[in-house]
Amino acid sequence: MIVGTLVIFSQLNYIGNRDIGYNRNQILIVKNTDNMDQPAKIFKEAVTRLPDVIDGTMTRFLPNKITDGGGRGYFKDAAMKASDTYLLEKWTIESNYIPMMGMTITEGRNFSPELPTDSSSILINQTAAELLGFGKSTIGQVLYLGNGNNSTSYKIIGIVKNFNDVSLHNKISPIVFHLGAQESVVSFKIRANNLTSLLKKVSDIYLSMAKSSKQPFAFSFMDDDFDNLYRKDRKVSQIYSAFTLLAIFIASLGLFGLVSYATRQRVREIGIRKVLGSSEISIVGLLLKDVFKLVLLAVLIGCPIAWIAMNKWLQGFAYRTSIHWWIFPIAAIGTFIITISTVLWLTLNAAKMNPVLTLRKE
Repeated sequence: MIVGTLVIFSQLNYIGNRDIGYNRNQILIVKNTDNMDQPAKIFKEAVTRLPDVIDGTMTRFLPNKITDGGGRGYFKDAAMKASDTYLLEKWTIESNYIPMMGMTITEGRNFSPELPTDSSSILINQTAAELLGFGKSTIGQVLYLGNGNNSTSYKIIGIVKNFNDVSLHNKISPIVFHLGAQESVVSFKIRANNLTSLLKKVSDIYLSMAKSSKQPFAFSFMDDDFDNLYRKDRKVSQIYSAFTLLAIFIASLGLFGLVSYATRQRVREIGIRKVLGSSEISIVGLLLKDVFKLVLLAVLIGCPIAWIAMNKWLQGFAYRTSIHWWIFPIAAIGTFIITISTVLWLTLNAAKMNPVLTLRKE
């Protein structure tokens, strides 16, 4: 259980420090912006003018899977054969979405609001590029999106570096980005200098534009949404840690009882050894030797079982840390320290007993 606790904490630390491909910090997400009396674009422009707001973008397609992009069938050929379908997620974004989210273009370029032709252009992520298999000549290739009996062609102008669009439990989805605006959610890059005041201002603007619909001001922060993806994992960690502490406590009680019984059984032997000149340290070592043999056996049995169990638990993550070799020595050393802490007082008392008194009783 000590090994399991260390592995769980290692995975949670890996999640917290992994490069997820976007910047989730200081992103305010305002929802239900398509139900206001005025267009979401006006709301976005009004909020963006606030001093502590850096930028804003309209789309419901965000990392952390607030909404599902939904798979669409794309084709590499205008014939659109069913056997050649590529199921890719379609995300509609504005031209400032990629830089505002801290994402990276690895090849080609981003959408440009100054180029009207970009309405028929697309970006794809690295996973989609690998799936499509265009090779080194991906930029400039054309994808076809079916719509009934008709198809629309889109030119690939850039490749976006992979980012985790869902939790690390899931593999990165193949995504196609189309230029456009989706008004149900507006996200803002903010400065967190005076968050309470800023939220009040954004709320006032929102409510002033949603009078007739009486739509409540619903918002979240992207880093909170990210943390919510792993709420269950953190709960598992807390419960597992509690059970580990309980197991250590119960095992220590059992160990204390075992050593106490063994010491009573060897009172005469201890007295004779002391009369013959054995030191207290050698007697303590004698009493601990048998216990350490049992602990060593427990470590040899427990470590393989822990490795199998935690390796299976880690299989639930598409992106995971490895079970580091140093976890097992740490767990073993910790077990020996707990053992010594539990029984040292008993063994010292036994070693300090007056041999005259012990032998007289015998």
